[in-house]
Amino acid sequence: MNILSNICTLFAAISGRMQYKIDHLQKMHSKWQTSDEYKDINRTFHDTLNQWMADGVFYTQQYKRKKYKVDDVLFFSSDMKIASLLLLWQDIESDAHNDGIQMFLCRKVDVGWRFYMASMPTMYVGRQHKINPTIPYSFDELSNLVRKQILRGGYFKFGYKINDKYMNGWYDEWMEWHHDRFLKQRHR
Repeated sequence: MNILSNICTLFAAISGRMQYKIDHLQKMHSKWQTSDEYKDINRTFHDTLNQWMADGVFYTQQYKRKKYKVDDVLFFSSDMKIASLLLLWQDIESDAHNDGIQMFLCRKVDVGWRFYMASMPTMYVGRQHKINPTIPYSFDELSNLVRKQILRGGYFKFGYKINDKYMNGWYDEWMEWHHDRFLKQRHR
Protein backbone atom coordinates (compact mmCIF):
# COMPACT_ATOMS: atom_id res chain seq x y z
CA MET A 1 0.00 0.00 0.00
CA ASN A 2 2.89 2.36 0.80
CA ILE A 3 4.47 1.72 -2.64
CA LEU A 4 1.15 2.39 -4.38
CA SER A 5 0.80 5.63 -2.44
CA ASN A 6 4.33 6.70 -3.45
CA ILE A 7 3.65 5.87 -7.12
CA CYS A 8 0.41 7.87 -7.05
CA THR A 9 2.19 10.82 -5.43
CA LEU A 10 4.97 10.68 -8.04
CA PHE A 11 2.46 10.48 -10.90
CA ALA A 12 0.52 13.44 -9.49
CA ALA A 13 3.72 15.50 -9.23
CA ILE A 14 4.75 14.70 -12.81
CA SER A 15 1.24 15.42 -14.11
CA GLY A 16 1.16 18.67 -12.17
CA ARG A 17 4.49 19.79 -13.65
CA MET A 18 3.32 19.02 -17.18
CA GLN A 19 0.08 20.91 -16.59
CA TYR A 20 2.08 23.86 -15.25
CA LYS A 21 4.27 23.78 -18.38
CA ILE A 22 1.18 23.69 -20.60
CA ASP A 23 -0.38 26.59 -18.69
CA HIS A 24 2.88 28.57 -18.87
CA LEU A 25 3.15 27.92 -22.61
CA GLN A 26 -0.43 29.11 -23.06
CA LYS A 27 0.37 32.39 -21.24
CA MET A 28 3.40 32.91 -23.47
CA HIS A 29 1.31 32.11 -26.54
CA SER A 30 -1.22 34.78 -25.52
CA LYS A 31 1.57 37.36 -25.62
CA TRP A 32 3.13 36.03 -28.83
CA GLN A 33 -0.16 36.10 -30.76
CA THR A 34 -0.01 39.88 -30.95
CA SER A 35 3.64 40.03 -32.04
CA ASP A 36 4.73 40.91 -35.56
CA GLU A 37 6.82 37.72 -35.66
CA TYR A 38 3.82 35.50 -34.94
CA LYS A 39 1.68 37.28 -37.54
CA ASP A 40 4.47 37.23 -40.16
CA ILE A 41 5.10 33.51 -39.75
CA ASN A 42 1.43 32.62 -40.01
CA ARG A 43 0.93 34.90 -43.00
CA THR A 44 3.94 33.70 -44.99
CA PHE A 45 3.95 30.00 -44.11
CA HIS A 46 0.73 29.22 -45.99
CA ASP A 47 2.04 31.01 -49.08
CA THR A 48 5.34 29.13 -48.86
CA LEU A 49 3.72 25.71 -48.44
CA ASN A 50 1.26 26.38 -51.26
CA GLN A 51 4.11 27.49 -53.52
CA TRP A 52 6.12 24.35 -52.71
CA MET A 53 3.09 22.21 -53.57
CA ALA A 54 2.47 24.13 -56.80
CA ASP A 55 6.15 23.81 -57.75
CA GLY A 56 5.95 20.05 -57.23
CA VAL A 57 8.40 19.86 -54.31
CA PHE A 58 8.29 16.12 -53.65
CA TYR A 59 7.71 15.87 -49.90
CA THR A 60 4.95 18.49 -49.92
CA GLN A 61 2.76 16.65 -52.44
CA GLN A 62 1.34 14.45 -49.69
CA TYR A 63 -0.55 17.42 -48.27
CA LYS A 64 -2.69 17.54 -51.40
CA ARG A 65 -4.22 14.26 -50.15
CA LYS A 66 -4.50 15.23 -46.50
CA LYS A 67 -6.53 17.61 -44.44
CA TYR A 68 -4.13 19.88 -42.55
CA LYS A 69 -4.01 22.81 -40.18
CA VAL A 70 -1.24 24.91 -38.69
CA ASP A 71 -1.28 24.64 -34.90
CA ASP A 72 -2.09 27.88 -33.07
CA VAL A 73 0.96 27.68 -30.85
CA LEU A 74 4.40 28.49 -32.20
CA PHE A 75 7.43 27.62 -30.08
CA PHE A 76 9.76 30.65 -30.16
CA SER A 77 13.33 31.16 -29.01
CA SER A 78 13.64 33.94 -26.43
CA ASP A 79 14.85 36.44 -29.08
CA MET A 80 12.01 35.34 -31.43
CA LYS A 81 14.42 34.70 -34.32
CA ILE A 82 13.80 30.94 -34.36
CA ALA A 83 10.44 29.21 -34.05
CA SER A 84 8.95 25.77 -34.47
CA LEU A 85 5.70 25.56 -36.39
CA LEU A 86 3.54 22.45 -36.22
CA LEU A 87 1.54 21.28 -39.22
CA LEU A 88 -1.16 18.92 -37.99
CA TRP A 89 -2.53 16.51 -40.60
CA GLN A 90 -5.25 13.93 -40.97
CA ASP A 91 -5.02 11.27 -43.63
CA ILE A 92 -8.39 11.28 -45.39
CA GLU A 93 -7.93 8.10 -47.44
CA SER A 94 -10.35 5.34 -46.47
CA ASP A 95 -7.63 2.82 -45.58
CA ALA A 96 -5.45 5.27 -43.63
CA HIS A 97 -3.75 4.05 -40.47
CA ASN A 98 -1.98 7.21 -39.28
CA ASP A 99 -2.42 10.89 -38.73
CA GLY A 100 0.43 13.10 -37.71
CA ILE A 101 2.38 16.25 -37.20
CA GLN A 102 5.18 17.73 -39.28
CA MET A 103 7.46 20.15 -37.48
CA PHE A 104 8.89 23.07 -39.45
CA LEU A 105 11.74 25.27 -38.34
CA CYS A 106 11.16 28.98 -38.95
CA ARG A 107 14.27 31.15 -39.05
CA LYS A 108 14.24 34.91 -39.34
CA VAL A 109 16.37 36.13 -42.26
CA ASP A 110 16.94 39.59 -43.75
CA VAL A 111 13.86 39.44 -45.95
CA GLY A 112 11.40 37.74 -43.61
CA TRP A 113 11.16 34.10 -42.57
CA ARG A 114 12.66 30.97 -44.06
CA PHE A 115 10.90 27.66 -43.45
CA TYR A 116 12.64 24.30 -43.21
CA MET A 117 10.93 20.94 -43.48
CA ALA A 118 13.91 18.72 -44.34
CA SER A 119 15.70 17.40 -41.26
CA MET A 120 12.75 18.25 -39.01
CA PRO A 121 10.83 15.49 -37.21
CA THR A 122 7.52 14.02 -38.29
CA MET A 123 5.36 12.43 -35.62
CA TYR A 124 3.02 9.67 -36.79
CA VAL A 125 0.05 8.83 -34.59
CA GLY A 126 -1.35 5.37 -35.30
CA ARG A 127 -5.09 4.88 -35.17
CA GLN A 128 -4.94 1.19 -34.21
CA HIS A 129 -5.77 1.93 -30.56
CA LYS A 130 -8.84 4.01 -31.32
CA ILE A 131 -12.32 2.50 -30.88
CA ASN A 132 -12.97 3.28 -34.54
CA PRO A 133 -9.63 3.40 -36.40
CA THR A 134 -11.29 4.78 -39.54
CA ILE A 135 -11.92 8.10 -37.77
CA PRO A 136 -8.90 10.46 -37.77
CA TYR A 137 -7.54 12.02 -34.64
CA SER A 138 -8.91 15.52 -34.15
CA PHE A 139 -6.59 18.47 -34.64
CA ASP A 140 -6.94 19.22 -30.91
CA GLU A 141 -5.82 15.69 -30.01
CA LEU A 142 -2.82 15.94 -32.35
CA SER A 143 -1.94 19.37 -31.00
CA ASN A 144 -2.03 18.22 -27.38
CA LEU A 145 0.14 15.18 -28.14
CA VAL A 146 2.88 17.11 -29.92
CA ARG A 147 2.91 20.03 -27.49
CA LYS A 148 3.54 17.62 -24.63
CA GLN A 149 6.33 15.94 -26.61
CA ILE A 150 8.07 19.28 -27.20
CA LEU A 151 7.68 20.28 -23.57
CA ARG A 152 9.09 16.89 -22.47
CA GLY A 153 11.88 17.28 -25.00
CA GLY A 154 13.38 20.29 -23.29
CA TYR A 155 11.66 23.46 -24.49
CA PHE A 156 11.68 24.89 -20.97
CA LYS A 157 14.74 24.84 -18.77
CA PHE A 158 14.80 25.23 -15.00
CA GLY A 159 12.53 28.04 -13.87
CA TYR A 160 10.28 27.61 -16.93
CA LYS A 161 12.41 29.87 -19.09
CA ILE A 162 12.79 29.09 -22.80
CA ASN A 163 15.71 26.78 -23.41
CA ASP A 164 17.45 28.58 -26.29
CA LYS A 165 20.00 25.80 -26.56
CA TYR A 166 17.12 23.45 -27.40
CA MET A 167 15.57 25.87 -29.91
CA ASN A 168 18.78 26.97 -31.61
CA GLY A 169 20.02 23.38 -31.68
CA TRP A 170 17.64 22.54 -34.51
CA TYR A 171 19.52 24.77 -36.96
CA ASP A 172 23.00 24.19 -38.35
CA GLU A 173 24.80 24.56 -41.69
CA TRP A 174 23.67 21.08 -42.74
CA MET A 175 20.09 22.21 -42.56
CA GLU A 176 20.70 24.69 -45.40
CA TRP A 177 22.22 21.91 -47.50
CA HIS A 178 19.30 19.55 -46.76
CA HIS A 179 16.81 22.33 -47.47
CA ASP A 180 18.35 23.08 -50.87
CA ARG A 181 18.17 19.36 -51.77
CA PHE A 182 14.59 19.22 -50.47
CA LEU A 183 13.54 22.08 -52.76
CA LYS A 184 15.17 20.43 -55.81
CA GLN A 185 13.39 17.09 -55.38
CA ARG A 186 10.34 17.20 -57.62
CA HIS A 187 7.31 14.99 -57.96
CA ARG A 188 7.30 13.26 -61.36
